[in-house]
Amino acid sequence: MTSAPPEPSGCPPMPPAIEPAGDGEVEALRRGLEGVTPGPWAWFHKSSGFPFSLDDAKGNSVLAAEEYAGSAWIEIAKPDESWIARCSPDAIARLLSRLTLAEETARAAVEAKEKAEGGSNTLAST
Repeated sequence: MTSAPPEPSGCPPMPPAIEPAGDGEVEALRRGLEGVTPGPWAWFHKSSGFPFSLDDAKGNSVLAAEEYAGSAWIEIAKPDESWIARCSPDAIARLLSRLTLAEETARAAVEAKEKAEGGSNTLAST
């Protein structure tokens, strides 16, 4: 695991560096997309039936929830349930860390090529 850079004085502490997702984790996420309800998903509050529903773009329920007599009841399709579980905050943070590393590597390669060619154009930060 890499360490976070030193903190500038007067600034809040920086979060610890996050280890990028490995090839196996990325491939498992890709395989996990099989059978998942296509997005976009949106929350709805209904006055009848299941009062809370997460529906896909066609109005099909991805997740339905209701409270009855002090108990919560949730219904969710198995492929969607597994997908939601895989998308933990830690998994997303590792994917973003991997993406950032790839962007930084690509930017450095372009800048090195331009420097070798004597150019001054660099990738704009987006």
